Amino acid sequence: MSNESKCSCQHCSGNISFPTEMAGQIITCPHCGMETKLYVPAIPKNVRVEIKRGASPLGIASLVLGIIACIFCWIPLLGLLVLPLALIGLLLAGVGIIMAGVNKKTGFVFPVSGLIVCLLSGFIAIAITGSVAAIFAHGKQTNQEQVSNSGQQVTSSPAENWSKSSIVKQGDIKVAIKRVSLPNETPAIQIELSVANLSTTKKVDFTGWSGVELGIDASSASLTDNNQNNYKRITDGMAPDNTIYPQQEATDTISFETPVENIQWLHLELPAKNFGGSGMLRFEFSIDKIKAAREGVRKAQVDFDSFHANPPYLTNADYVKITNDKNTIISQRKTLEESQQAAAHEYIKVTYSGNMTLNYSQAPYWKNIIDNDNTKLSAEVTQLNQIDSQLSKITQDATAIASSKLEAAKSILADAETNLNASLQ
Repeated sequence: MSNESKCSCQHCSGNISFPTEMAGQIITCPHCGMETKLYVPAIPKNVRVEIKRGASPLGIASLVLGIIACIFCWIPLLGLLVLPLALIGLLLAGVGIIMAGVNKKTGFVFPVSGLIVCLLSGFIAIAITGSVAAIFAHGKQTNQEQVSNSGQQVTSSPAENWSKSSIVKQGDIKVAIKRVSLPNETPAIQIELSVANLSTTKKVDFTGWSGVELGIDASSASLTDNNQNNYKRITDGMAPDNTIYPQQEATDTISFETPVENIQWLHLELPAKNFGGSGMLRFEFSIDKIKAAREGVRKAQVDFDSFHANPPYLTNADYVKITNDKNTIISQRKTLEESQQAAAHEYIKVTYSGNMTLNYSQAPYWKNIIDNDNTKLSAEVTQLNQIDSQLSKITQDATAIASSKLEAAKSILADAETNLNASLQ
């Protein structure tokens, strides 16, 4: 713009220009005829115009996703589900920031805010879930000490999580598998445990593993095998609570479904929190011997029942001979009793006939027969008693042998149930 003189007349409003050198002169306005003083307008300086930016739609979307992610990121495990939302929000925020820098039509506030909120929610979700997972992992660890059946501590590597001994210790608490049985009455495996307090000064609050547990941190005993089979616990009420005083112990019996056939070992896992400990107690044992012993008891029981149904001693040669002797004596006894009865009849007849001559001559004869028969009958009673004793001894011996076979099978089963790892030293 040139520096020209302008008329200050209100009608011209500076629309009529004059030479610059006439500035300051008073002239008559050609437009309205009024006198006016010419002036030179000041040259305007450069004016900086600030263009107001609008809101970024992508930034708003990013912020909304970030806020939604923040609402749920505090929930353990479930919070991981917000990570896709946070990731999408980060992408939208990044694109929004780029667009705000390129076309200058949108602002940076919403994209940057969305970026911060999405990053924060993702970090919180990962941190909280990671912390909870670490707590659960720590709770699954074990710091048990294996103890042999003789009471000696077993040296094992720290990485060995499963005790092959039926006895473990954690602090002042000793937990032992006392018996593992497969009852005939119910389709279940029963594991009897003892929990001993070795402390001399502190009592222990113990909650049994056999019942139902309540609470968000509830964990119960579990039984698995080498084929990844999980066996359900069989419960009939709440877990029993016990107070174990120093140098005393409590027992607990856990029932599980009967394991399948052809397995190598079973894993029993017990939460140590039930007696105030930490982590888990883990046992590994085989029930092959128990199953074999149980089959032995079944066969022995069948043989014992068969023995009573068809006693084998009845066909024993000695038993048959003695029985025949007894039958002979019984037959002879019957003959003697008949003879004695006949003699007694004649004795009474001649004694009370009224014929004195006949009485004196015949009565002693019949009296002698009666006496002889009585002597023979007494001897036969003694023989019969001896024979009965012999037969009873044969019967008792045979029954004792059959019973001993059954009891031996039961003893083997009991030994297998109570000595799971007898060879462990």
